[in-house]
Amino acid sequence: MHPKDGAPPDLWSARKGIPMHLTPRSVLTRAQGAVCVLAITVGLTTAPAMVTIAEAGTAATSPCASAQAAVAHAQQDRAAAQRKVVAAKKALARAKKAEVKKAAKVKKAKKVLTRANHGYASASKAVKIRQAEARSACANPAPNPQAASTGKKLSLLALGNGLPVGDIDATQLVALLDELLPGVAGQLNPAELASLLSGFNTGDALDPADALALLTGVLDPAAVTALLGGQADPEAVTALLDDIIGQLGGLGGLPVPSEFDPAGLWDTFAGIFGTLGADQLGSLLALVTGALGGGGADLDLGQLTDLIDSLVPGISDQFDPDQLTAMLAGLNGTGPGADVLADLLGGQFTPTQLQQILSGTAGDELLGAVVAQVMAQLGTAGGGGLELPGDLDAGSLAALISTVTDLITSVLGGGGLLPVVCGLIPIPLLCP
Repeated sequence: MHPKDGAPPDLWSARKGIPMHLTPRSVLTRAQGAVCVLAITVGLTTAPAMVTIAEAGTAATSPCASAQAAVAHAQQDRAAAQRKVVAAKKALARAKKAEVKKAAKVKKAKKVLTRANHGYASASKAVKIRQAEARSACANPAPNPQAASTGKKLSLLALGNGLPVGDIDATQLVALLDELLPGVAGQLNPAELASLLSGFNTGDALDPADALALLTGVLDPAAVTALLGGQADPEAVTALLDDIIGQLGGLGGLPVPSEFDPAGLWDTFAGIFGTLGADQLGSLLALVTGALGGGGADLDLGQLTDLIDSLVPGISDQFDPDQLTAMLAGLNGTGPGADVLADLLGGQFTPTQLQQILSGTAGDELLGAVVAQVMAQLGTAGGGGLELPGDLDAGSLAALISTVTDLITSVLGGGGLLPVVCGLIPIPLLCP
């Protein structure tokens, strides 16, 4: 079930990976006020850092709505200032091209342009200030107990499947929500989304008594005990899934589907918590090699180990022969589509973005971000986390792409290994 790319553009979906900004008109014409903005950092400065949450009912609090209205007015002022700059530039050009060129007119036109530029700079600064104020005003909506409870249950669902559950960010949360009930994220207000995230990130700390109270009426005590031990049986998992989807449907006002295929959900969980299988890691490596000039060329086992050791030093020693064989099969196979790859990368990139990678139309920043995430996924085999560096600028990502491209060329050509990529991009917990 992958309807991600067909969702309406006004839905808040970090799965889309593309920030959506309100226009002044959209803010001023909404009867309930403007939306709140939830800042989301995903580890890479070049990756989407903010997602706009579409307004749902009376979601916006009064301070948030006022702050967003101020942003709209500031944006209008900036647009007016920009028009003055354009007009001043045209006037200066006319003055310079006049048949009877008068220095005084040119000088006056230049002064007008200077004032217009200063006005535009001032208006642009005002927009940034108002946006910062809006982020502050909208960042802490009142908690929603029902949503927090659902978030805790979602965390326990992952725990019951034996996953090493940890904190997730809002991007990853929405990836999970999209798998459970497509479109629901866009129907939830900021308080509900924030409470879902908070609930998930505290769910693994529940003691048995709290977990039993939370799941009373959903699972019996024995099933709850097995769930907390990471050994939930299929019937318990199905019952908990049905309960979570039903609660999400109630929060978002959406109908609950009669059938649910959890395959994509488990892949997204595995991508978020770094528990991918060796064949899945091979598929991610194929995404990288195909995008950087290695598509169509089958690698042998020696080339595979050279490649992964150059991405993350010594990582090949962490895999047994059967795992390396499975990884090689994934690398040399046809590979999954963009939807599945998005799941394997934990929802950090949209299927649309990954389709750009597959078709060779992605820019260096997106390519670099994907390569860094694949390195992080690969490194989990050695006990590392998925923490990515937070200060990679466009230049660093472009350098990463250049280095990995040379590496792939060297591996395919049978040449000596290049310096390891970790020397260029020291991903925390992965690179020694």
